[in-house]
Amino acid sequence: MLLVTITASIICICLAYFMYQSRPKGFPPGPIWYPILGNLLFVHRLHAKLGYFHLVWLELARQYGLLVGMKLGGNLVIVVNGFEAIKAVSTLQECDGKPDGFVFKMRTYEQRLGVGLTDGPLWMKTRNFVVKNLRLLGVGRVKMQTVILDEACVLVEEIKRSFKSELKKRRLEDFSNLIRLSILNSQWTLVSGKRFDLNDRHLTDLQKLVSSFFKSADFSGGIVNQIPWIRFVAPHWSGYSGMKALVKPLQKFSEELVEEHKMKIDLSLDEQGNLVDAYLAMIATADKNDAIFNGKQNKFL
Repeated sequence: MLLVTITASIICICLAYFMYQSRPKGFPPGPIWYPILGNLLFVHRLHAKLGYFHLVWLELARQYGLLVGMKLGGNLVIVVNGFEAIKAVSTLQECDGKPDGFVFKMRTYEQRLGVGLTDGPLWMKTRNFVVKNLRLLGVGRVKMQTVILDEACVLVEEIKRSFKSELKKRRLEDFSNLIRLSILNSQWTLVSGKRFDLNDRHLTDLQKLVSSFFKSADFSGGIVNQIPWIRFVAPHWSGYSGMKALVKPLQKFSEELVEEHKMKIDLSLDEQGNLVDAYLAMIATADKNDAIFNGKQNKFL
């Protein structure tokens, strides 16, 4: 009787394993997944080797094609690569939604805020506001082109200065950082109405924070998103410690920016000179119970 029970248990386990491992009909090719974790350990190893998650997806695209079928924890996931493939998928109504989970809300006060990772009425209303005000600020117009050209000229002069001084020993990585700072400055001008000197400590600190966050945070979900309790068992290995250490400085940077603008904003003006002021002006006129135009949402546009 015991032998029959053991045999039946083994058969059930094997059937469950193969059923879990089998790919749905028409599902894109991809790496073999395993029970419970799926491909999470595989992705974790690739990230440790390559350094950034976008390089992980690029490597998978090289191996399996533009559409890669995976399983992260209990969720079936399709990774889309290439401009045309992404454009085609983005037009599908079935792909209108955005992911939700522990990791996605870490930086946004445990709520779904901003534009990037929200959907439904919140996303629609916020997106319309952002697009409208960015256009007023010059995006897609000559004004934005002027901002970019001015920033490019400053970048060229900074590179020239580096070659003429004792800084000429800078490594290639240093010049890559200069380019990143210049791009960030162009965006920051629209958001805050202020540009930094390329050697300004606030700008370099912000660039380091953003780069480090994107390096450590897996916006496909990752192990912490699929198994949130693992942050208590293996906080460093799972990447939770690294993300948590970056969240507080990013929140503080945003909060200080908003508070600075609150002190200076002129609500009597019909047009505001940057996105933060435009949002603060909207908050001032919105209903106090408005779920969209509120103080926390302002920090994660």
